[in-house]
Amino acid sequence: MKVVHLKKENDPTVDTGQHIKLLEAIIKAHPGNEKAHDRLMILYRKQGNYKQELKTLNRAIKTFEELFTKKQPAVNNKIKALSMAIAKSTGLSDKKGNSIFQKGELAKWKRRREVVIKKIK
Repeated sequence: MKVVHLKKENDPTVDTGQHIKLLEAIIKAHPGNEKAHDRLMILYRKQGNYKQELKTLNRAIKTFEELFTKKQPAVNNKIKALSMAIAKSTGLSDKKGNSIFQKGELAKWKRRREVVIKKIK
C-alpha cells in the first residue's frame, strides 16, 4: 500500500516556522518526547540549517542520556547484585555496571551528529 501525501514540501500553505515553534513548545513541555525531537531535527535538515540541527541533536542526546541513566533505587542489595550479575553475564553492561545498550533513538542521533559535524566543517 502506498502512502499519498496531499501537501508538497514546496506548498506555500505549509509554514515550517510555525511547525518549528510548535515543536519547540512541545519539547519544552515534554522533554522526553522522542518524536518531537526527531521531527524538529528533520525540519532543520530540510532547511539546510545544520547548526540548529546540531544544537537540537545535542540537546536531545543530553536529555535522553539523563533520562536513561537515572539510577532506580534498589529494593534490596541482593536484588541489585543479582540484576547487575545478569546484566554483566548477558553483555548488557560493562565491568563497572554501566549500561552498554543505548535505548531509544540515542544510537541513531549520535551517528547523525557525526554526519552533521562533518557537513558544518
